Amino acid sequence: MEGNTTRIIKPRSGDADVKTFTFDYSYWSHDGFVALDNGYLAPENEQFADQKRVFSDLGEGILENAWNGYNCSLFAYGQTGSGKTYSVVGGSANKGILPLFCERLFEDIERKQESAAEGTEFQVSLSMVEIYNEQVRDLLNPQSGRQGGLRIREKVDHGFFVENLLTVPVGSYGDIDSRIQEGTRNRTIAATHMNATSSRAHTIVAITFVQKAMSDGGHTLQKSSTINIVDLAGSERAGNTGAARERLKEGCMINQSLSTLGNVIKALADQGKGVQKSTVLPFRDSVLTKLLKNALGGNSKTIMIAALSPADVNYEETLSTLRFVDRAKAIRVQAVVNESPTSRLVRELQQENMRLQELLSQASYGAEKSSSPASFNEELESLRQQLEQNRREMEHMAMSWEQRLASERLAHQQKLKEEKELREKRKTIPHLWNLNEDPALNGLLCHFIPEGSLSIGNGKSENPAGIILHGVGVLPHHASVNNKDGVIILAPSPEARVLINGCPLTQPALLNHNDRLLLGASQLYVLYDPKAVSVDSGGDHKQTVTFDKAQEEIACNSGLCMAVGGNSSDDALIWEDLLSLLPALWEGNGIGEELGKGTRFEVVLTASEGHGKHAGLTQVRVKMTHLASGLEFLLRPREFLGRRFLMQEMYQRYLQGDDWDLPRDKDPFWECPESTVSVGVVQVALQPLSHQLAVSETYPVLDCHGQKQGHLRVLIQPCDSDGAPKRQQVGDPNELVGAAMIGKQLHLLIRILGARGIPEHFTKTHCRFKLFCEDEDETAEVASSNPDYNFEKTFFFNPVTEEFLDYIAKSVLTIEVCGTQVERVQEDKAQCGQERDQTGPSKNHMFYIQDAETVRQLEEAERKLIVLSDFVYQAHRDRATVVLLKDIQTALSGETPVYRELVPGPLFRRVGASCRHDPHPDISTVCVII
Repeated sequence: MEGNTTRIIKPRSGDADVKTFTFDYSYWSHDGFVALDNGYLAPENEQFADQKRVFSDLGEGILENAWNGYNCSLFAYGQTGSGKTYSVVGGSANKGILPLFCERLFEDIERKQESAAEGTEFQVSLSMVEIYNEQVRDLLNPQSGRQGGLRIREKVDHGFFVENLLTVPVGSYGDIDSRIQEGTRNRTIAATHMNATSSRAHTIVAITFVQKAMSDGGHTLQKSSTINIVDLAGSERAGNTGAARERLKEGCMINQSLSTLGNVIKALADQGKGVQKSTVLPFRDSVLTKLLKNALGGNSKTIMIAALSPADVNYEETLSTLRFVDRAKAIRVQAVVNESPTSRLVRELQQENMRLQELLSQASYGAEKSSSPASFNEELESLRQQLEQNRREMEHMAMSWEQRLASERLAHQQKLKEEKELREKRKTIPHLWNLNEDPALNGLLCHFIPEGSLSIGNGKSENPAGIILHGVGVLPHHASVNNKDGVIILAPSPEARVLINGCPLTQPALLNHNDRLLLGASQLYVLYDPKAVSVDSGGDHKQTVTFDKAQEEIACNSGLCMAVGGNSSDDALIWEDLLSLLPALWEGNGIGEELGKGTRFEVVLTASEGHGKHAGLTQVRVKMTHLASGLEFLLRPREFLGRRFLMQEMYQRYLQGDDWDLPRDKDPFWECPESTVSVGVVQVALQPLSHQLAVSETYPVLDCHGQKQGHLRVLIQPCDSDGAPKRQQVGDPNELVGAAMIGKQLHLLIRILGARGIPEHFTKTHCRFKLFCEDEDETAEVASSNPDYNFEKTFFFNPVTEEFLDYIAKSVLTIEVCGTQVERVQEDKAQCGQERDQTGPSKNHMFYIQDAETVRQLEEAERKLIVLSDFVYQAHRDRATVVLLKDIQTALSGETPVYRELVPGPLFRRVGASCRHDPHPDISTVCVII
């Protein structure tokens, strides 16, 4: 980043692939700072942008526009973890734009009130909503929630708005900070029910600033400004989830919002450039764009912050984010000052109420004669709600600001009192506190365990549970907990899934301080016992318990530690993938079981060779099994996580009693039986071609577990232009890869003759491969377990390049055998959904884990053999007959020995040394020295 320019370089391309973007500001905050004693990150050089600098450039303009009566909007867009929330909210010592804006606003109000004329009044109010799965929740008034979320309505003069949204008057920055914390707690309750995280929801904080003053004519003039602070969901959700089916990405409601936002910005950008002026703007296609219509294409001055990750592994997401906001630069908005007399607003509301009353009476009369009373009832309810909304607005206008503020402060003080009592109660009574995937949501839910017995359930039993948990896999009576004289016993129900510290619980057990409890598929809690804390000699028995650590112990007790094994960086990557998958996997299985989908997901560790990779990492995959048909499909982790969003959406609709099922082509639990799957791969070493030698062999077809699935006969040979094989042998590869061959022509013939021993449940198999930079080739489909493909193709390289010669000397050709599956009927389909291991992995899963360790050992052995083979090949190329033993040992240890040319000559004549070998009397021998 230099000035207002941002350059992004594609990894491993040097300066060959550089893209440059120019914005109003470009801030670097990855390094170049020093942490002060109070925790503030101060710049160490001019490149680092601290929070004060960002607010000076952006926040000051928002503040000035608010005082002038303009609407303002601030978007934070980018990949999860890139720093969106840090820029907007910040940390304790490093306050972001929102808290700094609020502090300055109230400082300016206090200063201007000292010299303000009589009748001048400044009003600040706050609202906070969250959009998740296209549903709107009021985070400051969660009791107002209805099934399907709050409704979005539209008025001609106001645009889109959230019906019955609570707008809270605030009198200081402390009030705003307290309210935002309250909204965060309310978000936690809903998020825990659906195992959601902040990165998968959009949050909109709206601050309304009203200035009132008396005109010369005695009328009250009102100037208002609405400041929208929008923290968007992680932008990678709108990108490639890795799903093989595009519908899974488009069907995801989180993606729908961001996708629609992108479409709106593109259409607005085209209009700003004078292109497609008649384009219909798709604001109505999602809840998010409806609420942000003014911010994007109406009366608002808008800033968009793009948070970027500098990590090379996030190159695609970072480039996508840059392109997204680059389009937004072309948007043109026409902001105007919001200034109007209060009396006119009251009059307009009165007229609107009269109109609604008339419509209501007409609708009531029509309902008596209607043949469709349900639709009329819905219309009547809508009119009544609009009338109620207007009535509340008029009541607010009738109250003085001081009355509204005093009333709100009184209610808020009562809440603060209750929260203080709750904190004191936590210090004396044992309780369970929640662990969440999102660290910001940890510890905000609390379920007390007083003396006596309590039941734990989902609240749907005849006898209501003392502790109600909403989530996948939680039964009406899931467990009971008994606290007698400080001894806490947990007893699970027979069919309930309960884990303590990662171990399945089937009998009543004693609970101790900091024990981790998993109830159902995703409800994770930690026990806090005040007595255990007080008796500790240090006065603090608190341990650090995190979501990741809790998931890790569950995984270890499921047998996954044995599968991953070592402590290398490769193992750490595999372990990270496993931990991110497990919660989603359990949730998916739980949802599928409740919905009766008959699909089972399990994690498997697969051999790298089964994915066409030569001696690489063990791969993590999710196996999806249709229990009735026995069909199996392997999903990449990101593909499965993409399906997870649709599963959650279906489950939420199921709980709300709505129509939850989806068509098959959008069902995350279904895969077309005709889908092509991989049988296995064959890897053909191309190195002999460096000597213009033919490659003719029968190769094993290895599946993703490293298991043999048959054999494939392959022939590759250099040939003449007419396809006749070349007979010339090159002793030194440099004769082929040297300057003599560069720029000349080369023909290669590839024949795939056929396969033998392909499992019978695969049908219509075919092969596909990609040689160097050529297009992918496929054989014809053959319906047989012993197919004859009879594929033949000649490849013509003109001219030969150094890259191609390096490719055939060092690479392998991967040929994938693909096919469709035949249904394998289970012996007892009725028991398919009941065969479930409560610890998580199935028996097959444990087999794959044990097999993965064997695969790992084979991979290590193959790596050593490759090193040894290369070393022997170099010696053979130089016609050496002796190599050092220590070089062989080096190769077998997995390291690469340095080949040294062997110098012939009698030892005793060259250095006066004698050799130790016992020469054969009839054979001439020569000793050598290196």
